Amino acid sequence: MNGAPSTIHEQLELNPKADSQLCHDKERTGKKSCLTVYREKCQNCAALTAKACHDIRQGCQEIDFKRHARQTFSVKTLKNRLPILKWLPKYRLRHFQGDLIAGITVGLTVIPQSLAYAKIAELPPQYGLYSAFMCCFVYVLLGTSRDVNLGPTAVMSLLTAEFAHSIPALATLLAFVCGLIQIGMGVFSLGFLLDYISHPVINSFTTAAAITIACSQVKKWLGLRQIPREFVKQFYLTLMKLPETKVFDCVLGLVCMILLYSMKRMKEVKWRGDSDSVCKAVCKKLVWVMSTARNAIVVIFSSGLSAILLYHDIRPFSLTGNIVSGVPPFQPPEFTIRVDENATMSTSECFANIGIGIAIIPLVGVIESVAIGKAFGRKNGYSIDGNQELLANGFANVLGSFVSAYPVSASFSRSAVMAQSGVQTPLANIFTGTLVLLALAFLTPLFYYIPDAALAAVIIMAVVDMIDFSMIRHLWAINKVDLFPWFATFFISLFAGFEFGILIGVATSLLLLLYPWARPAIKARLIVDSKAETTELMPNENIIIVSIPMGLMFPGVEYLQEKVEAKAITGTSSRTVIMDFTHVFQMDYTAVVGLKEMYSFLQKKQTPLILANVQLPVFVQLQKAKIKGLCCAASVSDAIQMVADGEITAQDDLVKVITKDDSRISSANDVTVTHRSLSHVPDCDPELIPNSSSVHLAKL
Repeated sequence: MNGAPSTIHEQLELNPKADSQLCHDKERTGKKSCLTVYREKCQNCAALTAKACHDIRQGCQEIDFKRHARQTFSVKTLKNRLPILKWLPKYRLRHFQGDLIAGITVGLTVIPQSLAYAKIAELPPQYGLYSAFMCCFVYVLLGTSRDVNLGPTAVMSLLTAEFAHSIPALATLLAFVCGLIQIGMGVFSLGFLLDYISHPVINSFTTAAAITIACSQVKKWLGLRQIPREFVKQFYLTLMKLPETKVFDCVLGLVCMILLYSMKRMKEVKWRGDSDSVCKAVCKKLVWVMSTARNAIVVIFSSGLSAILLYHDIRPFSLTGNIVSGVPPFQPPEFTIRVDENATMSTSECFANIGIGIAIIPLVGVIESVAIGKAFGRKNGYSIDGNQELLANGFANVLGSFVSAYPVSASFSRSAVMAQSGVQTPLANIFTGTLVLLALAFLTPLFYYIPDAALAAVIIMAVVDMIDFSMIRHLWAINKVDLFPWFATFFISLFAGFEFGILIGVATSLLLLLYPWARPAIKARLIVDSKAETTELMPNENIIIVSIPMGLMFPGVEYLQEKVEAKAITGTSSRTVIMDFTHVFQMDYTAVVGLKEMYSFLQKKQTPLILANVQLPVFVQLQKAKIKGLCCAASVSDAIQMVADGEITAQDDLVKVITKDDSRISSANDVTVTHRSLSHVPDCDPELIPNSSSVHLAKL
């Protein structure tokens, strides 16, 4: 660095007399000096280089536009948006058998579940079937998981009851709006937002919903009437009205639950012997069919019993009653709803009644679908596209609203049945949807005989598996802090409403996520007589080295200022502050301003401040902030050595990089920057970097 000048510019800067002499020679001879010519050429070269860079940037933008256009309208993009184009050309007859069995099996499950879930949504039973077929057809075209089955679910039905207020047209409008929101999220690739909803919040919300659903079905199991939907009042009045229990409904519901539980456990039976006889194979298949189609078997059994008793003028059970038969007409949802003969709900009133459900329901629906799809994808060795699942759910809800459906999402129980039935492709949903349409067209008169207690038993046994308190034990063992969002979501969902529960749960999780940024765990190495010792941030007579463990952003700037200023200056004494920026890879505007203010405060108190191990992006930000006098050391040891040599004071005007070899230079030879790393820094052209092994960073 102290050798002879190597360029003409350095010679001129170090010897201005030579420049004036050359200019005098030029005036005397009437000719330009070689140095003047060189300067003009350099200026022309710089102008040409700038123009070339501008042209290159424009060309790159045009190339990027064409490239993005080709990618957007390519065959690959079309296949990604219509996944059926990927697997349909490879479809073979062997796939058809598995899909047919799986589709029919799930259809036998979804029909009784849909009738029951419509009761949870506080809608007529046929609306459960309306919601169960269109989504199947849509998912065949747009879905990326072969195991997922869309349709009515317990949680979505509960939320529909919460926000649709028992008005079928409002539930249909809710499905339409939720579908549009989900489509928008898929188009703009906003699936990453789901990553901010932690697993404890999802688990707690699902558990609270399952308990609420199960409690809401106890009144139908016992044949009780006039029980409100609010959890606390519902629980209290159910206990108060226990003497009014209808014995036959109670017994039938209990028998149905015992049958459902027994048939569910039948699959776990271990067969003795190793011989695979025909009789044994038939028995295994029969047991599997009974276990898988247990909901349909129980509903058929109870309906048959009810019909026989009713034929003999005996009516011991509360029945579902008449159901509107036929396939619903294909028409857009109503935005002006006629509530009764004398009242009409305008569009603004409709959205006012839905309220925050516009945001909650699509969010919960997508969480269910993506989580279930990923779970079965990991289990069966394939991957799903989260954004494409958003589109599939969105179009299923939008098109479903044209056939009077309420919001739907993926069902874990039916998806499990689909996987266990040997499904091969999403085409199995075609058979499920067709079976539901056949039931609507021909079987609705028979639904009259279905006892309410039987449907209540189906729902209770379906949601019992959703109740999961085991996570509390795991959270206690792994990270007790995560218990806060779990309990907040659980209790607020039960006692205040599910919309508040999930919002408070997400907010609590985000606060826990952001807290380390607002209160970073600042540590220090205190230098005493050239010996380093790791302790808490405590005052010392020599040097205090502040280490920031996880970056520096605006929530923690004020906290950092207070800690450093309080510990660096005590009474009349002060210490040199060295801040280790090893883990600081970016800073926002507030952080830069806060650092500038802290440096000014320390400078007034005659307290030097040195930044060590500054990363290149942060160095560029500090360069643009123009903090005069701030020093950046290549390492902590370099900064300590400089302080020990007494070569830095708080009055330094130059902002420089300090290296171990030369502590007072205006460039950093040890800061090596590759073309690739510099290409990520704003306003830097990799093409203009000189062909040298390092880039000399001058004054900030």
